[in-house]
Amino acid sequence: MKTIKLTCVIITTVCASLSYPNEINTDSFWGRVDFLTEYYFEQDLQTFSNHKNNGFRDKYLMSAQTMFQTMLISYDDFLHFGLLYISGLGMGRQNEAILFDPQEVGYSIIPFFEYRRNKIFFQTGLDHSCFHEVDRLTRPTAYWNKAYIRASSANYRYQQMKIHYIDEG
Repeated sequence: MKTIKLTCVIITTVCASLSYPNEINTDSFWGRVDFLTEYYFEQDLQTFSNHKNNGFRDKYLMSAQTMFQTMLISYDDFLHFGLLYISGLGMGRQNEAILFDPQEVGYSIIPFFEYRRNKIFFQTGLDHSCFHEVDRLTRPTAYWNKAYIRASSANYRYQQMKIHYIDEG
């Protein structure tokens, strides 16, 4: 845990020194730090119909996905430490008496660093995802820890695009 904290401090200090080389002192540094500056929430529900056979009818009734992302700590609106949480639920049918039968559940917890430069967002993090079948013995729970690096357009997030392009348009 100490290594993670030390790494966070070093990354923040290096990025701050690159952006403001003549202004690094404790007063100006902590004056640019903000907490919980952004959050995004999405939820999706899908239902399935016209199944091709009873196996698909029993397995696929509906699925739901929830996504919540927040920037926990931000430095001067260009360096962020955030957290992304995703959960998914697949529902099927067991019989006419039990209409909603949980089939599969998936969770992801993804801490990340994001650096914003001009119109490009650079992100690196650790994706911890796991997928469970509910009351089934057909396969074991699948899970992984996957490090990733991503570069994306600032338009990638709808909320960002709406503020900068749709509302100003």
